[in-house]
Amino acid sequence: MRDHPDILAIDDGQAFITDLKAYFQAQWIGVATISDPILSSALDFEKFRIVLLDLDMPGRSGQEVLAGIPAGRRPVVIIVSGHSDLETRIRLLDKGADFFMPKPVNLTELSLICRRILGRQVIDTGRQDHWGLSRSKHTLSAPDGTVFGLTTSEFRILELLFETCPNVVAKEILAKAVTAREGPSAVAFYRSLEVMVSRMRTRFSGPDQPLPIKALRNVGYIFHGQGVMED
Repeated sequence: MRDHPDILAIDDGQAFITDLKAYFQAQWIGVATISDPILSSALDFEKFRIVLLDLDMPGRSGQEVLAGIPAGRRPVVIIVSGHSDLETRIRLLDKGADFFMPKPVNLTELSLICRRILGRQVIDTGRQDHWGLSRSKHTLSAPDGTVFGLTTSEFRILELLFETCPNVVAKEILAKAVTAREGPSAVAFYRSLEVMVSRMRTRFSGPDQPLPIKALRNVGYIFHGQGVMED
């Protein structure tokens, strides 16, 4: 475990914070915690790679904290809140959050997601000419050798795009893969899907290697690079 934790949790629920720290530390994952959200205004968020953020807190709401996180080298923000209706999720994702987990949260699931986000590493195999997707590791490798940990939703989207390229994948098919819903329920997820793909472009793109996912208006998405399923 590093001397400086990679994860910051901002939540006024003492029971949740206590359980979170105990579980993560048992998994050798360091977590810094703040129970008073007002203190977050003095934080250097660039020191952290992940922020776990509650919404309904006294003094300063989670949405206000989110708005105060600098847009530069910002951490991945996971909203962990009991307010999990679709409208709230879409609003927060649109405001800059990366993921949303409803309370009561499963700490095993949360720790796995954090591990995958923290699992980015640079490997010394040299530059490759393709993007690689690993089923066994749930990782995406960029042409420059950078490896990114993926959430389940990110993996399902990329898996469909890789398997279908160079053909387009309809929004309804992608929404069904992520939510297991069809018809009107899938359509209601389209806005969240758009936000999710936008966040993926930001997370996985480098200065010289943008993630090659293109949106086709009112149709769906296409992976227009070379994608290889590695296992």
